[in-house]
Amino acid sequence: MKSVIVKLAPILPFVLPVMFYQVYRPFNHAWVYDYFGGTSRDLNGPWRFTANDFNLTLWILIYFLDGIFWIWLCEENIHRYLKFVGLLVIFGICNYGFVFAINYN
Repeated sequence: MKSVIVKLAPILPFVLPVMFYQVYRPFNHAWVYDYFGGTSRDLNGPWRFTANDFNLTLWILIYFLDGIFWIWLCEENIHRYLKFVGLLVIFGICNYGFVFAINYN
């Protein structure tokens, strides 16, 4: 069992943002947009923190934490170029989560 977990561990950083998005989506729709208000800003009015700002901040945090987890998992086992490609793929997954989070309303 332990060897299966060790073999599957490198794909975990790619799966975690997708799983988080599935859990976060109902919460985002039910609470975030109601609490922070809609996504539109009044260009002539004062700046305010909207639901899009919250989602952007959240997904940047997820990207950095997941990227650190990815680098920690493949510390010396993977070439540095593949680490970079992995970070780009994780960035794409987190960007997908952010874009769909802001368009869910």
